[in-house]
Amino acid sequence: MAQFDISINNSRSSKTDVPYLMDIQSDSVSILGTRIVVPIRKAADFIDKTINKIHVPLEIKNKEYIAFISEMAAISTGMIGSTVANGTPMRTEIIAAIDLLFTGF
Repeated sequence: MAQFDISINNSRSSKTDVPYLMDIQSDSVSILGTRIVVPIRKAADFIDKTINKIHVPLEIKNKEYIAFISEMAAISTGMIGSTVANGTPMRTEIIAAIDLLFTGF
């Protein structure tokens, strides 16, 4: 797994609402059995429920999604499925959203 990889959510209880997870953890601590991930949901389901600069739009397999940076969490690596895309092109927006959540800037 690499930072900003977007993978299939293997959790039976949440994969309907959250089909993908984006790994935002630095590769320098890959020895851990957990990864910090951001849930990714279908954009059409959340058009009126997003906050600019915290919820980052993404395109995955030619469909629109939203990365809910405000809901990042550490999960077991076993819950992360195969990689389908990478969010590196949106790195600036993702890091800015994390900074806004933690520092207010």
